[in-house]
Amino acid sequence: MNEAPAPGAAGLADDAARVQVARHLRRKKIDVDDSLLSRRDQLKLRSDYLRNQLSFKAGRVQPVFRAADRVADGAQWVKAHPGLVAVAVAGLLGAVIARPRAFMRLGSRAFAAWQMVQRTQPLVRAFMRRG
Repeated sequence: MNEAPAPGAAGLADDAARVQVARHLRRKKIDVDDSLLSRRDQLKLRSDYLRNQLSFKAGRVQPVFRAADRVADGAQWVKAHPGLVAVAVAGLLGAVIARPRAFMRLGSRAFAAWQMVQRTQPLVRAFMRRG
């Protein structure tokens, strides 16, 4: 004998089904949140790796950037001191015109002195670090 369900029993079954669906959706949302969090962590690690790799590769071109900065600084200095540059250029031209051989000797000696300084500079730096 089948007993008919009580009038409120159908409502209870619907409520139970709704609770189960809500639990399932919450569980699914948590899974999605966990997967998003793990994906975010993976992307952060990848970003750190790529940033380190870029900084390592940028180290190779850093001397070029330094040289360009020095040229830009020199150009800025020339713009800031146009009178001094004009006097120096006029003096050099006067020396070349008045005594070209003496100017060439002086230039070659200055170049030799500059090369000597460049060659001894690492030794001097090493000596200064020890002291």
